[in-house]
Amino acid sequence: MTHLVLDKVSVRYDGQPAPAVENVSIDVAKDDFVVLVGRSGCGKTSLLNVAAGLVAPERGRAAIGGRPIIAPGSDRAVVFQNDALFPWLTARENVAFALRLRGVGPSERARHADKLLALVKLDGAGDKRIWELSGGMRQRVGLARALAAEPQFLLLDEPLGALDALTRERMQTTLLDLWTASQVGVLMVTHGIEEALVLATRIIVLAPGPGRVVRSFETGFSRRYAAGEAIRSIKADPAFAAARRTDRRDLRRRGGVTISSYSERPASKLAKVDDEADALSVPWSRPRPKRSGVSARVVSAVTILVVLAAWALSARLQLVSPVFLPSPVAVWSKFIVVARDGFVDATLAQHIAASLGRVFAALIAALVVGVPIGLAIGISTVGRGIFDPLLEFLRPIPPLAYLPLVIIWFGIGEPSKILVIAIAMLAPVALSTASGVRGVSQERINAARSLGATSMQLVRHVILPSALPSILTGLRIALGAGWSTLVAAELVAATRGLGFMIQSAAQFLVTDVVVMGILVIAVIAFGLEFVIRRIERGLVPWAGRE
Repeated sequence: MTHLVLDKVSVRYDGQPAPAVENVSIDVAKDDFVVLVGRSGCGKTSLLNVAAGLVAPERGRAAIGGRPIIAPGSDRAVVFQNDALFPWLTARENVAFALRLRGVGPSERARHADKLLALVKLDGAGDKRIWELSGGMRQRVGLARALAAEPQFLLLDEPLGALDALTRERMQTTLLDLWTASQVGVLMVTHGIEEALVLATRIIVLAPGPGRVVRSFETGFSRRYAAGEAIRSIKADPAFAAARRTDRRDLRRRGGVTISSYSERPASKLAKVDDEADALSVPWSRPRPKRSGVSARVVSAVTILVVLAAWALSARLQLVSPVFLPSPVAVWSKFIVVARDGFVDATLAQHIAASLGRVFAALIAALVVGVPIGLAIGISTVGRGIFDPLLEFLRPIPPLAYLPLVIIWFGIGEPSKILVIAIAMLAPVALSTASGVRGVSQERINAARSLGATSMQLVRHVILPSALPSILTGLRIALGAGWSTLVAAELVAATRGLGFMIQSAAQFLVTDVVVMGILVIAVIAFGLEFVIRRIERGLVPWAGRE
């Protein structure tokens, strides 16, 4: 029989004078349900991470089936306290993640995922988004995802800690059902004595300073459940109550451990119930009434109207000469004329098309170069060392400063115009990507690694989707920078473009065309911002809902 073994393991973290765990030995057989109990700081999660291959022990040995554990692997699937699900995937796609990593086809993945969802009593929930699920449902999806990897051992890091009492009891039953049906070994971390007694075949009690084993003992209550006895009947047994009292007194005596049963704790304020049967909850606080008042859109509309009214009044009273500040009516009339007849040998549509072509070409170049640079900065210290100084050098330089050098190197054709705009866009894209990569949840990365993801699969399936909201934010900032650089770029021997049109009009004091061109640039930029926000809602609907 395969065993998961931690032999005289010690763990010390960088910068810590004392070890977090010292000389701890644990042996988990394939049919065991071992539970680690102890107060915070006694090394429970450290030991679980050693077993998962996420932390290397300072001393001692970790092995599975006689093979040393040197990295995460799908033979040891981890379920984290906060579930670590991927919000860009549906419940079914989350469960099928390990199969996707192995190259299993879509139809086979979906069929197998639906079977596992049925096993954890989530039939029909496969198409739901993660934020649509309650806390208990999310944990069941996490368990199904772990089982999809067909592990030999399940490693559970307080998976029920954030759930309310009723949902927790249902999840305890689900855990025992999965353990009985799948015949996997389980190593679990918990703070609850009652929960440990219900689930465990063996309880290991740890004490801090440094983390060490102070007691290890067998329990038979989970075996009774596996034999067919109801969990309520087990908890009602006087032997169960006596064991709970005895163990609690013993834990207080050994190492000052003070742990209460989960059933005695108030339900988490943030937890959701699984269904209507679980809807017995305590109103911890009164819901805040919706704030009444004027919306931001109304304020924005009023502000624009006030500015237009002030502009029109100033023009009507001739506070400023029409040569320098034409009236709104004059600007609108000039817009109609330029749209119909054109200006400097091109219609307004042709000027807009030329400018949009340059901006979008520059944006594509900035994305193609900036996203990989951002990934390198976020993932690798070498990448950060190479690209950070270059970006910090380029970022504060205004486009007009490097425009002459670009002309000397690349001439006065279209490439030089696009390059000037692209340079202005590069830093926002790269830095936003790097920020998104650095903000990726470490637990999601660890979950993917424990399901067998390679480095490239991590980047493709976890890091890039997680960083996508930041990348889209960088794209919006880059477009703003690109539009602000457009006029400077079109100074270079351009014959069409909004910047060229504005510069040509300014040379002959055709102020109404200048103002009209500025307003057209502003309106197009506003429209692009609106479109990108809509795209963002479609591509990253989970942003802000996790």
